[in-house]
This record gives sequence, C-alpha cells and structure tokens, in this order.
Amino acid sequence: MSTTVDLPDLNVWLALACPHHSHHHQALYYREQQAAEQVLFCTVTALGLVRLVCQQKHPLCWARFASSRV
Repeated sequence: MSTTVDLPDLNVWLALACPHHSHHHQALYYREQQAAEQVLFCTVTALGLVRLVCQQKHPLCWARFASSRV
C-alpha cells in the first residue's frame, strides 16, 4: 500500500500562515487541491516558520499566531 506524502518548503508554510503574503492564494490552492494525502511539517521547517513570523516585517502573521495561542 502506497501513501503519497508532501513535505512543503518553509515558504509554502509562510504563505499559508500569512493572509497578506503575495503567494497566499496559490498556497491555499495547493493545500486544498493539490496536496498529497499526508502533509508533513518537520522540526526544522517549524522552527524556521516561528523565526520568520516573529520578525517585524511579518506583523500580520505574528498577530494571527498570537491570537490563536491556547
């Protein structure tokens, strides 16, 4: 039994996380229409995403993450 798996690049995750990112709509299309059965998020990519959204140049991304904290 074969299962397809995607391991998106950090830039895809950033575009998905930030609604004002220039590639947000393309990233949404990927996630909704083209993504494999399983989409993986590795530790290195997760840390990179945290690093990027914490920067001043992505304040809207950071606000979105901060507001969704549990």
